[in-house]
Amino acid sequence: MSQVKYGKLSSWDEGDVSSPSDFMNLKEGDNVVRVFTAPYQFHVAWIKDASGVNRKLRSAAENCPLVRAGHKIQTRWYVGVIDRTSGQPKILEISSQVYTGIRGLVSDSDWGPVEGYDINIKRGPRGSQPLYTVLPKRPRDLTSEEKEMITRFEERVDIGKFTQPPAAQEVAEKLAMVTGDAPPQVAVGNQTVAATGVKPTLTDEDFDFGDDEL
Repeated sequence: MSQVKYGKLSSWDEGDVSSPSDFMNLKEGDNVVRVFTAPYQFHVAWIKDASGVNRKLRSAAENCPLVRAGHKIQTRWYVGVIDRTSGQPKILEISSQVYTGIRGLVSDSDWGPVEGYDINIKRGPRGSQPLYTVLPKRPRDLTSEEKEMITRFEERVDIGKFTQPPAAQEVAEKLAMVTGDAPPQVAVGNQTVAATGVKPTLTDEDFDFGDDEL
């Protein structure tokens, strides 16, 4: 594995312009990972846009427009993992099926803490149930290089910041953009007003496609 460089470079030829993603997506079939963090919890809802495609929006902590509009809120988790396909640390978003599968291994005296062994998160074909199955692999210790790689990743990436709930006004604006409806009412202080004038920064994560556990 090549050494990741930080700080001042000795020449313009040393710059890394590949912009690798810190997030891992679960593909159909085998997804072997080593979990190295505790789970980080947050909440989302899937909303159908005008074309009928499911889009994922994060829920606000209080006075959430998604809840007020009657949308089902689901719990999700981020975990830090080593993606065995790429060999790199990643942030993996998991659903309740995967969370329950990992929790079952952790509570099993034959396996215990998930940091001690790799797991294979098998994803079935779209629409299958269960969509995910979690299988443990033979326990083995992390190498010194893997431990160093995890340390560098945790110094650079704060997983917790990705789970911070957005403000209700921001959620309302994004909900209106997905559905094409007028912005719903949100509470501001002692008043209830339309969520207008908020210009959120939109990313792929805000409008992610969702096909699991809908």
